[in-house]
Amino acid sequence: MFKNIGKKIKTLAVVLFIIMLIGVFVFGLLVMIYGTSAIPGANRRDLFFANSASVLVGIVIWCFGFLLSWIGSFFLYGFGELIDKTAENAKYTRRISDFLESQRILATGKLYNQNNTGAQQNIQETGIDVPVKEHHNCVCPNCGTENDDSFMFCTSCGNRLK
Repeated sequence: MFKNIGKKIKTLAVVLFIIMLIGVFVFGLLVMIYGTSAIPGANRRDLFFANSASVLVGIVIWCFGFLLSWIGSFFLYGFGELIDKTAENAKYTRRISDFLESQRILATGKLYNQNNTGAQQNIQETGIDVPVKEHHNCVCPNCGTENDDSFMFCTSCGNRLK
């Protein structure tokens, strides 16, 4: 039910916009039609003013109704887009985090626990077979931190190493 919620909200915004447009059009038309015949005992001169007034009110209802339905659906659609982009950012953040963790495992030969203690475990203790390569350190020209030769960025300051 909640998968692709951003797309569902954007679809809802479009559907509600169409329903509101139809409703505003019908309501404005009803005001124009029934507003002219709703005055009992009006003479011809009064009926002319009533007709033009009801037509004017119908046009105002159309203009403001269309504008308000557009603004409401605009915000609802924007909210759906915000949810989509947030989910996309979370997906890319997970990918980057996984990549950085794999680089840390390859560089140090240690796997970091995901529990609350933050303790480190050797790869041999976890039973995960990760190839550990020989360490060749390079020094960051910006901060002087020693980094593994395979790293593209400094682990301390983020400066590009290669």
